Amino acid sequence: LIDSDGDRVADQHEVLGANGRVLRLDADTNDDRNPDVIQVFEDGNLAYQDEDTDFDGLIDQRFRNGEAVTIAATQRVPDFRFRSLECGSFHRFWWKR
Repeated sequence: LIDSDGDRVADQHEVLGANGRVLRLDADTNDDRNPDVIQVFEDGNLAYQDEDTDFDGLIDQRFRNGEAVTIAATQRVPDFRFRSLECGSFHRFWWKR
């Protein structure tokens, strides 16, 4: 999870492969804590990008090689919400050490 704008709420979710390369990036672009842009990578390069432009949970647009391509109208964005990133606190055992 990544907080790209410093507001302590995750707005990007990177999925990494075994080799450490990004396989997929889900992003929230309108601060509603739901992903609305999904980028899929192959061999370290962007293969395609899906977008939910009206924020209804369905993919409206797909871009491959910088050009719009046709997709099925029933594809959904990943079903999760971004959350606050809190590191928590130290246990009281460590306070005076």
